[in-house]
Amino acid sequence: MVGLAHVAIETVRAQGRRVVVARGWAGLALVDDRDDCFVLGEVNQQALLAG
Repeated sequence: MVGLAHVAIETVRAQGRRVVVARGWAGLALVDDRDDCFVLGEVNQQALLAG
């Protein structure tokens, strides 16, 4: 699924945004070592995105 992660990350970057990627069932991973992307495992998404 590296291709899927690459497309998703580059699409968000093209919008000038940073990326948080949840590995999930697809096992997504970083596509490079830039500091605008963070990959995490299982997390409470409500707590992560709360305001």
